[in-house]
This record gives sequence, C-alpha cells and structure tokens, in this order.
Amino acid sequence: MNDPLKLLPVDVTKIRAQDVVVVAAVLVALFLFRAPNVWELKPSWQLDDILHSDHHTTRNKLPLPIISDLDSDGINELIIVTDDSRLKVMMLPPQEEHDLSSTLPHLHMKAEVVLETTSNSSKPGFPVALGTGCEGKSISLLNVCRQVIVVVTDDGEVHCYTDQLELMWRTRVFTDHETSGSLNFKEIAVLVTPQSGLVLIGGMTAKEEQMQHNLKHDHQHNFSASFSAEEIAKQPPRRSRNTKKATEEKEHFSTYALNAKTGRTHWKHEPGDYEAKKMDREDILSAYHFKLALHSSQYHAGEIHWSQYTESLISSLPYRWQHPADTSLQTAHFVKRQPSTLATQGKELKTGPVVESKAMKPNAVVIKRQKAIEVLNMESGQPLCSYALPMRTTSVGDLNGDNVIDHVTTYFASERIDQSGMINPCSGVAVSGSKSLFSRSICRTPSTFGSFFGSFSEEDLREENVLVSPLLVPSPPYQRGIFSHLSGEAFKRDSIRSLDSIFVISSGRLTSLGPFGELNWQVDTVTSWTNYNPPNDKSADAVLVPNIQAVSTAVGAQKDAVLVTGLRDFALVSLKDGSLMASHSIPCEPVSPVVHGDFTNDGLMDFIVCCKTSFIGFSLDSRPGYWWTVVWIACGLGAIGMAVIILRFIEEVIV
Repeated sequence: MNDPLKLLPVDVTKIRAQDVVVVAAVLVALFLFRAPNVWELKPSWQLDDILHSDHHTTRNKLPLPIISDLDSDGINELIIVTDDSRLKVMMLPPQEEHDLSSTLPHLHMKAEVVLETTSNSSKPGFPVALGTGCEGKSISLLNVCRQVIVVVTDDGEVHCYTDQLELMWRTRVFTDHETSGSLNFKEIAVLVTPQSGLVLIGGMTAKEEQMQHNLKHDHQHNFSASFSAEEIAKQPPRRSRNTKKATEEKEHFSTYALNAKTGRTHWKHEPGDYEAKKMDREDILSAYHFKLALHSSQYHAGEIHWSQYTESLISSLPYRWQHPADTSLQTAHFVKRQPSTLATQGKELKTGPVVESKAMKPNAVVIKRQKAIEVLNMESGQPLCSYALPMRTTSVGDLNGDNVIDHVTTYFASERIDQSGMINPCSGVAVSGSKSLFSRSICRTPSTFGSFFGSFSEEDLREENVLVSPLLVPSPPYQRGIFSHLSGEAFKRDSIRSLDSIFVISSGRLTSLGPFGELNWQVDTVTSWTNYNPPNDKSADAVLVPNIQAVSTAVGAQKDAVLVTGLRDFALVSLKDGSLMASHSIPCEPVSPVVHGDFTNDGLMDFIVCCKTSFIGFSLDSRPGYWWTVVWIACGLGAIGMAVIILRFIEEVIV
C-alpha cells in the first residue's frame, strides 16, 4: 500500500521534535502577546443652544440627555430638553452624508415641541426630569416597542408625548406644596415601566418655607434607641428644635405612579401618607409602651425593618450616589426573609443571595437617593422598608457574597489621627456589619510585598478638594498570578459572587481592590482635578463633578471598562487589567455624570459630556491592532528561521 505521508509536499519523517517545540513556542508567544484592539475617542458633535440665558430664576438643573431607539427602527435618537422649555428629538445623519474623519456632522432635528403649561404663569415650566420607555408590554412577535417621552417641569407638571412628540396627556404632581411659583428640586427621577404600564415619578424639593410648614413627617429616627424613657421625656418639643435639624427631619421623597396611557394617578406617596399612629406623651413614659413608641416613630404604617428583606435588598445593590443625576427608580421583586435552619443559613452564606428580580414579576419600587434606599409596594405605594446611608461618599453592596451588606468609603486626612495604625490616611475602607473587611492605601504605588505587609507613608497625608464615591462592580473573570493562587485568594474569589471596589483620587490615580482588599491593579490617568478650587457657594451653576462610572464598550455586553472624568480630560480604563484604553481632553468642566449610549449606531458605546452651556458627543471607535500583529508575526518567523539555522549548524558541527 502507498504511504499517505509520501503524498505530502514535505517529508514529515525529517521533522524533528526540536523543530516542533520551537514552532509551538513561537505560536504560543504570538497568541499571548498578540496586539490588543486599538480604542479611540473622537469628538462627534456639539450642541451649544441648550442654555439661552446665564440668569435664571430657578436653581434647578436641566436633566441629562437620553440616547434611545424611540420607534424601534434600529436607529437611536438623542432626546434633550433646553432651558426655554423645548423638547427635541435629534439624530446623526447617515454615514454616507458626511465624512467623520474630516468634519463634525450636524445633528438632524427629527422633531421638536414646546412644553405648554396649564398654570396661570405666562411662561412654561423649567424642565427638571426626563424619561423614556415603553408604555406597555409588546405583544408582537417582532418585539416592536414605541416608547413614550415623559418630561417633568419645576411647576410640578408632567408631560407625556409619543415618539412623534404628540401630546398624550398632561397632569400635575407634587400638589402637597402650596406654591404659585416654581419648586426647587434637590432630587428627582422618572421611570417608565412596561411590565405594569406605569410612569413612576419621585422627587424631593428643597424649599425652606415649604419644609417648615407643609411637610408632615420623615424617615429619620425621632429618638435614639439608646435613650431611656426619662431621657425621651426631657427632649424639647419638636417645634422648639433648631431650624436646621427640623429641616433635615422634614425632608421627604414623594413618589407618584401614573397610568402611562391616560396619566391618571394610580397611587401616590406624599408627606403624611401611611403615617404611623402617634402615641400620647404619657404613653411614651410608660415602660410598656416604650419600645412601641420607638417603633412607631421610625416606620410608616406597614413598614418593617430592612433585615426582613435582606436577600431582596442585596439583589438590588450595589448602590452609589455622587450627583443628583444618580437618584434613580427601579423595579424589583421583594419577598420577606423566610425562617431557615442553621444548615440552610450556612448554605446561603456560601452561595450568596439569589437574584429573583430578573426572573420574577416586579412587585416593588426601589428608590436610590442620596441619604437612603427606600422600597415601596408597586401596587399601592405603601412603604415596605428603608435603608439609611450614614455618609455621603459611601457605596453599599455585598462584596464577598456572605449575605451581609457592606459599606465602602474613603478616608483622607492631612495628619495621622489614628495612632493605632488600624486606618491610615488616604485609604479605601470596607466595613461589614461591626467588623472591618479591609483598609488599604489608594495613594501609594504598591510594593512587591504590599499584599502581605501594611505600611504608612507621608504620601498618604493629603486632603481631597472633591470626594468621589467608590465604584462597586462585579469581579471580572481574568487570569490571576501565581501569588494569588499560592495565597488562596483566587480560590476564594472563584467560589463566591464577589464585587471589586474601585477608587479614584484627585491626581487621577485609579485603584481596584478585590472583595478581600487584595490589589487587582493600579493605574495613573490624565484625569486629574488637583488644581480645581471648588466655589464657596455649592449651589453655583458650574460645579465640577469628577466621577467614575462602569460602562460596557459594546452595546448590550457586560460592563468591561471604567469611565473616569476629571477637570479637563476623561479616560476609559479596562476593568480586567487596568490598562488605559482611550482618553481625550474636554474643553470644559463637566458638571454632571457622563451620559453613555450608542448615538452612532455602530454597536459601540458613545459618550456625551455635559458642560454648563453645551453638550459634547464623543464616539468610541475600535480597530484590531493589525500592524503590531504583523510585526509580531514577522519577528516570530524570523526567530523560527534563526532558531532552525542555529540548530542545524550545531548539529553539523557536532556530527
């Protein structure tokens, strides 16, 4: 029989093991050190007509623009509102109509409408909130969703438009505030829920005279649990407390649920609604009614402690608040914690909470605002529970999957106060219940043995002019070094549903720590704001908002990058290894978080930087690193050739 190997153009019998090893080693090296994709941020467009006057009678800020496909035609639109009460739907022209490499395209105006008002005022209200979403579930096999646009103005009016900007309905909310003028909103958010066909609106006003007279109650504790009955009796009457404390106590986040098709009020939660029955002062002094009095002063009627909803609450985390634009409404499925045996509890501690909100029908509204997380019943608006936040720059989540809510924050000081060495200045700190998870420097470059030995340096003594809340993101899957495997960190992280903590300081240094405080990576970026001097008046129109945001580079993909915004630059950093993917300068100080979406319709995420008087769009481009790959292949082929020649020469000399 003929040998099939003889049919090959090369004599296989003459190929030696050394040749195979050399070729395999070069191919492996080419794969491991192949050139990554090249990312680039390009200025795409600029809108300068969003602010027409530098002197406004309101302190409210315009809502951030929205990037969304309103009519399900596969092309995303840009929805904005301007200070002259105009709602605009815009889009980029088709690719063939302009050359992005030579000129910046002009945004095409698809539709525009002026927000009318039903009040006696001669001018329409100032837009303070903007939201889009499907008005109901799609019953079509093509999953076509025609979205509605909801705009809230500072006079409390809600305007609902179709995707063609035809007015569907108009109504008024925040009617508990008796005022003929505009309201000053500290926080406000809009959510359109297709599952229930509701438009959810939640907000908090900041008008002193209205807080003093109109609001009825709050979510704060009126008495400390450590007070005795006699100490409570000695407390001064509520009306005699100082103004600042009374104002804080009377803050209330009002929420409204409106029918998405008609605008009819489905339910509302205003100050005074679901207020628990108050007890007489004589009953408070009674030892029997002491705990009941404490309970009634803390909760609304029907509200219970958040620990009864621990698993559901953790599934709606992480929580992070840096700017009023971070105030949000979301829907989730909440169930009370079921009594379990010790064995079941041990199993839960290992596996972490089960996320039910994605698989089960939402029955609750989760409000994430500056000072608390509140949960309301979606059908009635009745409060279910609330979780108060102790500090402004504290992020909340379950870092290590043990079913315990962890608090992550930063600590800065110009001098070392804690002489015990437990917490050094310029540290990222994580606390779980009453114990500390980790405390690690986020200012110094890590040393070789930084994971095993703590230290203190003068470099840690610094004050930050603007604090940035830590960012909590799911730990990305990546290869870990030999030290991680030897120390057992890799095994611990693979066995839990963990979160990484990302910190940024004013020099632009970005640090990623694992759920147990281990260092993932640290990188210096150009996004510095060290030279920024904050204004004395915090309510000024232009206040720098340095920020870190988790984003996905591809639309619909998992979040794989961190967007860092500084004084005059912003950068995109890989969540996997901390490598700098792209960066670009910006001609203004960003005054709000960066908006991200695909306005170029190329499948990659784009970004909108919000300045005081304009919006600037940046497109994200990606291309394979062809030239570097070609260089590596050429070098690899050259190395193979040289190795083969050297081996041949050695063999001939030896023989």
